[in-house]
Amino acid sequence: MGFSTEFESGETLLRGIHKHPDFWDDEKNRPSSAAFKSSKGLSVNRTGENKECYEKSFEALQNELGERLREIVELDVDLCIELGLYLKYCPTDAKFITRKYIIQRIKSC
Repeated sequence: MGFSTEFESGETLLRGIHKHPDFWDDEKNRPSSAAFKSSKGLSVNRTGENKECYEKSFEALQNELGERLREIVELDVDLCIELGLYLKYCPTDAKFITRKYIIQRIKSC
């Protein structure tokens, strides 16, 4: 099954947060805003429509980041759109350099 190039309302994205101290707010025990800022865009994993696809996306992030992984957070597509973020579907290690882009990098299930 492949993903549509369009993001659907209600779709969930996963973002791996590195252990780097700039990416975690210890006082609030949550990711800092720096974990979601990059002039090159952010990579996220799409979770698909079922539990199996969600689990594959989650495991792919765990495997990709390994020991560097601090946490995996869920992002709601509707919130991204509300915040004015541009969602671009770029499967499998695609590189796209611009500002305020969220990029999906792994193959769909």
